Amino acid sequence: MGDEMAEQLAQGIKELPMLYYINVSDNNLTDRGMKALLSSVTHMPMLYMLNMSDNVIGGETAFALQAFLHSENGCPL
Repeated sequence: MGDEMAEQLAQGIKELPMLYYINVSDNNLTDRGMKALLSSVTHMPMLYMLNMSDNVIGGETAFALQAFLHSENGCPL
């Protein structure tokens, strides 16, 4: 998939608040794509599974993940 497609996916899923499962494992994502996805899923109350395994989780992604887990709406995972 790569980062560019992940950014497009992140924009698209904003229109799908009832989405409950996202699997982007092993998609050659880096901080750029992962941050975009984490930003979008923050407002998805039905999300119960977010699989980001086998991608690069760098420092920026770690901070974005921390923000997601401590978000105002609470992490639904």
